[in-house]
Amino acid sequence: MRRTDDLIDTAGGSDLPKSEEDEAVDRISGLPKEVRLHILSFLPFRCAVRASLMLRPFRGLWRYLSSLSLKDYDYRYDFHTCDPSPSESGGDRLWNFVDHVLALHESPEIHTFQIVVGSYAGVNSSRDRLHEWISFALKKKVKALDVNLLMYRHPGGSQLARCSVPSAVFTTSSLVELHLSVPNVEFGEQIQLESLQKLWMCDVRLSEEVMRKLILGSPSLKKVSLRNCSGLRVLKIDRHPSLEELNVRQCRVLEEVDLASSGIKILAVFILKPINKIICPNVSTLELEGPKLDGVNLETGSSLNDVALYFHRSGNFFLEEGDVGAFLVHDITRRATFENIGRWLRELRDHAGPKILVMLIGNRSDLRHLVAVPLEDGKPLAENELGRGPYSDLSDHKQESS
Repeated sequence: MRRTDDLIDTAGGSDLPKSEEDEAVDRISGLPKEVRLHILSFLPFRCAVRASLMLRPFRGLWRYLSSLSLKDYDYRYDFHTCDPSPSESGGDRLWNFVDHVLALHESPEIHTFQIVVGSYAGVNSSRDRLHEWISFALKKKVKALDVNLLMYRHPGGSQLARCSVPSAVFTTSSLVELHLSVPNVEFGEQIQLESLQKLWMCDVRLSEEVMRKLILGSPSLKKVSLRNCSGLRVLKIDRHPSLEELNVRQCRVLEEVDLASSGIKILAVFILKPINKIICPNVSTLELEGPKLDGVNLETGSSLNDVALYFHRSGNFFLEEGDVGAFLVHDITRRATFENIGRWLRELRDHAGPKILVMLIGNRSDLRHLVAVPLEDGKPLAENELGRGPYSDLSDHKQESS
């Protein structure tokens, strides 16, 4: 009897019969090792290890992968039955797996090393091993290091909260990207990160002195992101040869951002509690977000040409009774911003009185190919809702008024 896979597809007429000799040829194994390793690198790391154990063309190749991503939530499920395993075993499985991986890994260098701990099971052993794992990556000249202890604030995660990142991380010349979500970081007396370009820190305890050392010790730094970092009241950054972007979110005790001597061009700040002052004379792109924008003392310069404000509902508005005028700006490429104008007007008049003069501005008219709110829609609204008040259609390049 002929096998069905040897039959010609009469519908298409283009498939040729396959001989047993053709089917027996392992074409992938004949590819260069570098090509097979590249194919393997597209798989999630744990799947790549499995493929190396089960498939002959990739036998043992996982040991030479340059990106190691180790996440404990990959080990909370039984992949044979597709049923969740007890959460208590997830941590232990990760620790054992990481130990075996690092013992057998043979690549002389690592590009990416990621540790994500999403449960607090097995943390007694992880506290002792975390330094060893990070030291392994540093010896392999890691370029991107990501240590994320997601559950240290979870009930039962107090032991995980005592885990720390060793000071050796901050004297590593190979690091290009550093991502830390760890409450305890050993910064040490000296910080020298010659190649670092991106720094992202979440939940890290900081101080003005530590930030100063981080900036000065990273001459190639281009972007800094801080999220929910404690202990930092004044963030002052002086002139730096390459730093262009600063992103600060939910740093609760932060009172002042001082970029007076800095050449930073892009600044984004999420303001959870009122910040006394933001000094950014050289910033060209500014983004402010949060419920407490009305208390900000903002000092900008003539270089500012792009501003985005994201208001969170807080029950308060900028205007007070007695104010005589206001601008309402919407994005003509986003219809939703135009449809919110009615609510904004009501809030304005509730807080500043019904006689306040309002000018409606449609921004980004230079993006004509993306317009979602034509001028014909803005003019009637200005006439009907604003008492024949003015409406402007603006952009960085030209202005049309009516």
